[in-house]
Amino acid sequence: MPTLAEVFGLADAYRAAPVKFNIETKVEAGAPEETAPREQRVDAALREIMAAHMQGRV
Repeated sequence: MPTLAEVFGLADAYRAAPVKFNIETKVEAGAPEETAPREQRVDAALREIMAAHMQGRV
């Protein structure tokens, strides 16, 4: 499974500027205590979005 940064890089490599992204984080249903807290997941996704300059595409 690719990382978010890898997906953004692939879109850039193919010059897919019109592509919009719908990002959904998941919780491990069988072991929710093993999943990072919501705030941590959102912060991690936001860091990747900002680093890739994808603010208008998410």
